[in-house]
Amino acid sequence: MPPYTFRELSWDSAFFNCRCARADLTGEITAGDAAEISRLAAGVDFLTVASPAQCGNDPLIAAHIGGYLADTAVTLTAAADTIAAVAPANPVRIVLNSAIAADPRLTAIAATAFTCSRFYRDPAIPDEKAAEMYRIWVAGAAERETYSAIYEDKTGTPGGFILFAPLEPQVWRIELAAVAEPLRGQGIGRSLLRGMAAWDSIGRQDEIRVVTQLCNHGAMNFYIDNGFRVAETVNLYHRHN
Repeated sequence: MPPYTFRELSWDSAFFNCRCARADLTGEITAGDAAEISRLAAGVDFLTVASPAQCGNDPLIAAHIGGYLADTAVTLTAAADTIAAVAPANPVRIVLNSAIAADPRLTAIAATAFTCSRFYRDPAIPDEKAAEMYRIWVAGAAERETYSAIYEDKTGTPGGFILFAPLEPQVWRIELAAVAEPLRGQGIGRSLLRGMAAWDSIGRQDEIRVVTQLCNHGAMNFYIDNGFRVAETVNLYHRHN
């Protein structure tokens, strides 16, 4: 088995109106592997290459595949009981996927919260296109097995959310987490995280995972301060033809 997988991305192709594909490197590759990936990607307009940071594949990617480093994605993990050891300071409610998808106020928060992502940082992708992608991501939650922890003020206006889903038995994945910009720095994100981890459907020893950007120091510090540890780092390259 080659140390990589290659797949066409149908949703991305439709959204960006071009042919999109992704190569996931699972270990160290050779020059021949890199050349084969380049051959598979012939005719691809937007190629993403993901490589574990510790594998040292970067020179071969640059020499044979091309593209530029768009992001270093960091996976962090924590046990639910570590996060939920202290009760949230702000009230948080857990809702089914359809509730967040139907609330335009939450999709509006999502559209402005993720400017550190590789899609915003890619000069070939307009900011409005990146914002639209996150609005669609949240709106599409109703079609997936997802849940949301939501903070609301006394008037019922939502000020932040965590969108999360089961990944495998006893493992949950945070898909998106955002707090409205005027409310940041008030402990709302910490309350959302603790409220989610304390939810009855999440076991005390269940694992919670999240992926954020290495360059997003605010998010990195937030998760580490709340008991998460780094489990994996992956370099993500973009190549546009």
